[in-house]
Amino acid sequence: MNKKVYLLTAVLALIAGLTGGSMLSGFQIPQSVQAQAVEEDQASVRKWEHCSVSTVNSVSQSGGKLTGTAIISYVNGAGYRTEKIEATVDGSLSAMNSATSNALAKAVSKLGDEGWEMVGEGTLLPESSGGQKVLYFRRSKK
Repeated sequence: MNKKVYLLTAVLALIAGLTGGSMLSGFQIPQSVQAQAVEEDQASVRKWEHCSVSTVNSVSQSGGKLTGTAIISYVNGAGYRTEKIEATVDGSLSAMNSATSNALAKAVSKLGDEGWEMVGEGTLLPESSGGQKVLYFRRSKK
């Protein structure tokens, strides 16, 4: 429950205690407050699926095209599985960031279409040692 609901409940309990409940006879908590409390209680027991997206630091080149790769790692109680997402762009090695960015964009778009929401970002290794950026996602278990 949020702070307003707790405060309202505490105030009503205080009034009831001081008046022996006589002032609160016939008083009802509004249905919107009751519904909000039920929704928040249900949300507190919600179970989540988790995954992360990272990019591969190398880009492959073939026939004037560059291919960037992003890896989606789905995590569950039994371990994890990965899915490779690739994007190919025309160009020389100067377009390397474009290939990687396109692969990342495809992976994020795929997860969004599947109902995943981004909840954070981080780095796998310290930045000083070429840390790899990671995006973290979750969605409610069905």
